Amino acid sequence: MRPKFLTECLNDIQRNREFIAEHSPAAAQQFVDSIFAKVEQLLTFPQLGRMVPELG
Repeated sequence: MRPKFLTECLNDIQRNREFIAEHSPAAAQQFVDSIFAKVEQLLTFPQLGRMVPELG
């Protein structure tokens, strides 16, 4: 299964990557890679993380 990202989400990631890249292109790429790696991890382990009491 491939996740579907909202355009707004992808735009936010891109803006943050560009901001970080002004100081460190390598860190910017690491930032993007880490986001997509965490999404993949959630697809594999959907129960990963803690339950937020306010959300039930």
